[in-house]
Amino acid sequence: MAEKDQTLQAALQAACLRHGQREAFRFPERSLSFAELDDAAGRCAAGLAALGARPRERVAIMAPTCPELLVAHLGVQWLGGVRVPLNPGLTGDELAFLLRDAAPAAAIVGEPQSAAHGALLQSLGIRCVVIGAAAPPDPSFAELLSRAAPAPPVHQGRADEPALLFYTSGTTGRPKGALLSHRNVLSGVERLINAWRWSGDDRFLLALPLFHVHGLGVGVHGALLTGCLTIVRPRFRAAEDLACLARERCTLFMGVPAMYYDLVHLPDDQARDLGRMRLFISGSAALPITTFAAFEKRYGHRILERYGATETMLTISNPYDGERRPGSIGLPLPGVEVRVVDEAWRDVPNGTPGELLIRSESVFLGYHNLPEATAEAVRDGWFASGDIGLREPDGYLRILDRKKNLVISGGFNIYPAEVENVLRRHAGVRDAAVVGLPDERLGEVVAALVVPSESAATAEELLTFCGAHLARYKQPRRLHFAPDLPRNAMGKVDARAVRRLLAEEVSRQA
Repeated sequence: MAEKDQTLQAALQAACLRHGQREAFRFPERSLSFAELDDAAGRCAAGLAALGARPRERVAIMAPTCPELLVAHLGVQWLGGVRVPLNPGLTGDELAFLLRDAAPAAAIVGEPQSAAHGALLQSLGIRCVVIGAAAPPDPSFAELLSRAAPAPPVHQGRADEPALLFYTSGTTGRPKGALLSHRNVLSGVERLINAWRWSGDDRFLLALPLFHVHGLGVGVHGALLTGCLTIVRPRFRAAEDLACLARERCTLFMGVPAMYYDLVHLPDDQARDLGRMRLFISGSAALPITTFAAFEKRYGHRILERYGATETMLTISNPYDGERRPGSIGLPLPGVEVRVVDEAWRDVPNGTPGELLIRSESVFLGYHNLPEATAEAVRDGWFASGDIGLREPDGYLRILDRKKNLVISGGFNIYPAEVENVLRRHAGVRDAAVVGLPDERLGEVVAALVVPSESAATAEELLTFCGAHLARYKQPRRLHFAPDLPRNAMGKVDARAVRRLLAEEVSRQA
């Protein structure tokens, strides 16, 4: 484990030196040992310094999952810089906003991203290194490594300095840059290592994106600190990854609910023996109770659901030893305090809905360039999560919905998740998303976008079903079907896109 007040750079480099020639990350194209990672990261740091990047400066990285992406991430840490992970699927407009906000000293990008956004990077004066073939004036990442000798980092840094700048998914507005310090990241990862019994004996299948807190902040850093072998899958494919779990004798897997849904619905002839698996973990979105039950029935494992945010790392988890309760995010992890409060930040009784407040060492430094948003989100060390939840009498916590997703119809508060859960209970529904649409009389009405199952139901049947299980004011007034729900890169439903699709349907039928 990291020493107190150690930087992320120091902790990760110490882990690489400790584990030496052990295989660290196995990509489809090649493997890297811990020693190879340390050497390549040192060369990357030296190369970035030769380009003019300095300690404490930001370096953006945007590339598909590959060995070079991991080396680049560690190279920025070895330099003492602040990594800015960016989704390689961003459009030009989205990327322009983030780059102007982050103002990185340099960028490391994949070849497809260089071709698509090279002119933008050049117009912003950002020095660029390309993973893959590069055209002047940009050097390739291979050239950067080959012409730089690894050197020990000279920047010691402090634990309270920024280490990572993660941009929030922006499903309710412009993305905000969350600054996480070295202490934030290390304290967050170490409590999960302890809580989930993560060790060097694990064989970890990592199929999550490496530009997010889930896959990078927890997955990559936890694997490095424990010294376990990590098999990296560039993109989740249910049948292929299930076969990989069995073939590689994996013990640990982290996923989002959509992944578990896909695994549950694989054909019977693609089933595999997962007897060596120790732990399946789910997060980033609510895990439907139906998926939890179906996964246990088919594979014999009870998924461990947890909770976190970009601004806090992971803070709440169902227990490793103890009840993994369906529909619950579990209990606060050691070192984490949780309150459930009303609009005035007064604590509410158990069983009463309220906003979750989080306090721990992993609560972020603040939003980059947004002091007012930071002051609104954090008071006296308490982070306002924006999630509405409740605490059960025995301490387990449940999330009901996002505070901003609240639908207010005729003066009544309606949590979309409650309506979604009712819809998902119908055999004709594979998935559903609920939002509020403007209504002249009621202010808002409940509208649902439904993904039908093979035994599809009609809109009338689903509305009748809701009528039997929901109070009248909670029942959908608009219901439309779609082949799938719009989601962001982490599998979360994009509420803005759902609202837009439903509004378009209503307009068409008017």
